[in-house]
Amino acid sequence: MSDGHLWIWVVYDHPRDYPEHYVARAQRGLADGLTAVSGSAFASPNYEDIEAFMIAKGLTRLDRHPDDDPVILETCI
Repeated sequence: MSDGHLWIWVVYDHPRDYPEHYVARAQRGLADGLTAVSGSAFASPNYEDIEAFMIAKGLTRLDRHPDDDPVILETCI
C-alpha cells in the first residue's frame, strides 16, 4: 500500500468479530488527522503469524496507547 498515504495497521487481540483470532486491520491516515478503515485485514489464531506479517511488510511496531480500547495490542506503521 504505497499510494502516498500513511497506512496504519492496528493489531487486535481476539476482537468480537473474530473471537478466536488476532487481527491486523489497515487504516489510512487522512489530512484532517482522522483515519479511514480499509477493507484490508489479516487474521490468524497465532500472534506470531500477525507479527511475521507486519515484519514482512517492513512495518515498525508501536506500543498501544493507555487510552486505546483494551482489545488493541499495538499499531504498526
